[in-house]
Amino acid sequence: LHSFPTRRSSDLSLRFLAYLRHRLADLPAALVVAARTGERAPLLDAFLGDPDARILRPAPLSVDGVGALVLDSLPDAAEELVAACARVSAGNPFLVGELLRTMHTQKWTLGPEDAHRLDALAAETAARILFARLRLLSAEAVALARALAVLGDEAPLRRAAALAGLDSNVVASAGDALLSAGIVADVQPLAF
Repeated sequence: LHSFPTRRSSDLSLRFLAYLRHRLADLPAALVVAARTGERAPLLDAFLGDPDARILRPAPLSVDGVGALVLDSLPDAAEELVAACARVSAGNPFLVGELLRTMHTQKWTLGPEDAHRLDALAAETAARILFARLRLLSAEAVALARALAVLGDEAPLRRAAALAGLDSNVVASAGDALLSAGIVADVQPLAF
């Protein structure tokens, strides 16, 4: 697996994969490319436009699926803690993994009393992920995200732009950057 820390390295990696794709045509091999929902790049679009490409959109993990991940990593976890992991993660496997790593690192007791701590841990984890993604974006995109944080979900784009002090020439690209980074679910209206 390869993660893309910056847009430049992402473009370079996608160019290499595009080159490699043509070399694998006659070999019994598969090339797997993954992207977050909403992530767009011209070279990624080339993969999606390939008639031989199969696009898979995995659904969130079921409660049982989350439970299997939790118990595989933390076999002594109480039933209430497993249920709380499923609830706060909403089946997002990445978030489940982050929660499990933190519980392990912080040496949680894994008893029923820890279930109530998961809401705070999930919020902290989501904030850490959000800030890491924001560091890669333009100042305008960060300003728009801050405005959304003040206004709350479902703020009209023009209102968030006014609060952020952005003019109409840059607000669309700032909103698209937030959408591509997986920080907002939509830009009309804005929603984290």
